[in-house]
Amino acid sequence: MTADRRLVPSLQSVPQEWRSGVAADSAARRFVWWPSTLQTCGDEPLLDFVREEAGRSDHGRVLATTWARAEAVLPRARRLAGTFADASGPNCFGTVMAAAGVPGASETQVVREPFESWLADRTRPGRDDDRPGTVLVWRDQQGAVQHAAVTLGDGWALHKPSQGWMTARVVLPVREVIRATRQPGHRLSRRTVTDWPVAPHAAAFPVLRSGRCNRQCDQHPPTRPRTTLRGGDH
Repeated sequence: MTADRRLVPSLQSVPQEWRSGVAADSAARRFVWWPSTLQTCGDEPLLDFVREEAGRSDHGRVLATTWARAEAVLPRARRLAGTFADASGPNCFGTVMAAAGVPGASETQVVREPFESWLADRTRPGRDDDRPGTVLVWRDQQGAVQHAAVTLGDGWALHKPSQGWMTARVVLPVREVIRATRQPGHRLSRRTVTDWPVAPHAAAFPVLRSGRCNRQCDQHPPTRPRTTLRGGDH
């Protein structure tokens, strides 16, 4: 049972036109969005949830010249920006690796070990947030990697805030990504993607299971609407 009461809404919190369908499934003032409830109310409640969880993506504001410079080290970043994975599981680590050209990483739940191997093989120490290919890596007090993002250049960064199906791969200002990801006890470090070929073990990317990008990653609803955010959408 979740303690987040936002996920158990009240009848008063939904539009009037939905209340008759919701009340039929509810024995109290709060209710659950059962499939039968959505059949009555339509797709709009689910779409509202996705819009809220997906957040904003500013990829439409990124200049063509910025994307062109980024392509040398992040050949798939532009194609990933504003898109959703096919299901829960794909996470921040896979998003960074996929942007850098690792086959299959965008639709895989990448755990810490292969991400650490990729960092060792394909990056070197670096700190320039205004250039494309700086990997932002957050670690906990034990040194375990918790989240990652990658800069696109000119002050922009790409990341996936959680491994839930409802969060898109978003582009935001680097400073905003850093502020949103800040957590007590986590330390931010930076590395730079090199232009070396993908390591042999990364080219044949395995299907992996566990691992999480951050504290939001426990959410695993089974399906998602096939949606792509337009640049600047909420």
